[in-house]
Amino acid sequence: MSLPQRVARLALEALGLEHNVERRIRGYYVDFLLPALDVVLEIDGDYWHQLPRVQEKNRIRDEVLKQEGLRVVHLDARQVLKAPSPKQLILEAIHGSTKP
Repeated sequence: MSLPQRVARLALEALGLEHNVERRIRGYYVDFLLPALDVVLEIDGDYWHQLPRVQEKNRIRDEVLKQEGLRVVHLDARQVLKAPSPKQLILEAIHGSTKP
């Protein structure tokens, strides 16, 4: 687990959000699954996620996950590390998927 992923995991724990780490869904591993919200949270590092082949693979994976009824939220790893409040960053990122 990368440092940005560890920061995100600590933020999810502090928020009390149920989550699974490195969950396999239809042959794809996701960084975090938030089952109560039907959200997948991905922390994208600079180098790998800018490569065209990785972008295409992620696009296909995101489409498969959407077909499973999941909303995929991507956060830039630098954002997570630089955020004054990683908890707030995550809440804002997933806000649209929370249930009333």
